[in-house]
Amino acid sequence: MPDWYYAFAARIAHDKLVVITCLVFGLIVAPLIGLSLDHGRLYGLALMEVAWLLMVMLMKFHPERRAKAGAAEDWFWALLLDFLALGVPFTLYLAATKA
Repeated sequence: MPDWYYAFAARIAHDKLVVITCLVFGLIVAPLIGLSLDHGRLYGLALMEVAWLLMVMLMKFHPERRAKAGAAEDWFWALLLDFLALGVPFTLYLAATKA
């Protein structure tokens, strides 16, 4: 399992204000902006995908979970995170090319 997932999650989780900001952005602000942007395009969906990248980092790669999680679970969430990250440019491409 790549250590930089845990290092990035530790940096995010270090400050409570950053954690609260990420949670509010991921759960409230991004969906509202997404609904306002998605009038025939998918730019709001890409924004929501970015918000959920931070949510997965906080929930599944928190440093305290490292001791509890097994290797299979770690790799599952890492692959999910990678697919979310790859989905953002693909969604932006679809939004830009949509007629």
